[in-house]
Formats: sequence, structure tokens, C-alpha cells
Amino acid sequence: MKKTLLCLAATLVLWNMAKAQKPTEGAVKMMADYGPSNEETRVIVDFQGVEYYKVKLTGTQLKARKVLLYCKEMWNGKVKKVDTLIKKQDLKNLTTNATGDTLSFSVMGRRVDDKLQVLFRFPRLGVNKKYQALKTDNYSLRVLGNHYKIELNKPFPVFAYILPYEKDGWLMYCAVDQSGEKVEDWGKKFGIKHYLIYEMAFLEE
Repeated sequence: MKKTLLCLAATLVLWNMAKAQKPTEGAVKMMADYGPSNEETRVIVDFQGVEYYKVKLTGTQLKARKVLLYCKEMWNGKVKKVDTLIKKQDLKNLTTNATGDTLSFSVMGRRVDDKLQVLFRFPRLGVNKKYQALKTDNYSLRVLGNHYKIELNKPFPVFAYILPYEKDGWLMYCAVDQSGEKVEDWGKKFGIKHYLIYEMAFLEE
């Protein structure tokens, strides 16, 4: 209950901040829903330890853009490696949307042995990668993109696969991903030894 209240308080603060911001015409917005819509599939996914999100980015600014997606491996507060998953791909090649102003995809993550496996699945492309991980079941795939202002030609964190901030026996995830701290600083700020940051950018060129 205490962890739930901490998450709820942080969410309300972010909601009020977002409400106070004046939207830009044609601005890109991100929405993410957790879990499959089918109840039976949801049970199977949960049983297999898979975290599953359906994501949609919308906005007229997306038209005729190129998409960049990459992963930063964070170890002991430092970027160990940057792995490019999608390199300047035309948006039209990733989606079946006729108007060109919507990008829909799903994200799935799980820990397999000593690896974190994450799949980004677009209508016409899938990117499936594994990364070295610590031997713990406490990893959690967190949505970040809906907390950030998305601007053209500027990378923004869309997801992060994190370990919690541990204090007094509590495992606190919301205290990390809704802290307002720069994502690359989470390791040093909260003593998190390892996590992954997935960043995306929409390019005009």
C-alpha cells in the first residue's frame, strides 16, 4: 500500500504539470497501455514473466519523418554501450497508417537466465535484442515517453528497463522513474547498478 501511494502521488504531480503546459499544434503525443487486451493471452504473458505494452505516438509533426531508436546500457552510473536498433528509418516503412501521423508498436520485455530480452514490434519490422543482466527478478520495464515533451530532432527516453531504488526494505520503482531526475543520472542518484535506457528521435532529414 505504501508503494502504491508513493506511485500515485508522483503520478498526480506529473499529471498536473502536463495539464499546465500549453500544447503545441501538431505536437507528438505518446500513449502506452499495459498488457494484451485478451484476458487469456494476458494470463499466459504474466505466467511467462513477460511485460507487455502497446504504444501509440500521434501528431501531424510525424509526417514524412525518419525514426531513430537506440539503447544505452548503464552500468555503475555510466554509459557502457550505445546500441542502435533502428537507424534513420522512414516512418512509412514502420507503420501501415495511411495518414502518416501515427506510429503504433508493441514492446515486450523479460529476464531470461542472465539476460534481459526486449522486443520492439512494429507492423513491418521487429527488433529483438538481449543484454547482460544481474541475477535478480526485480527488473521492471517502465514507460517514460509519456512524461516528456517530444520535439523533432531531439532524442527522448521512451522506455527504461530498471532495477528499483531500495530503502528500508522497500523496492521503489516510481521513486526512480517519476523522480524528475535525468535518466542517465538514476544509477548514481539511486544506487542502481544496472539498467537500460531506450531512446527515440524523429528526424526531419
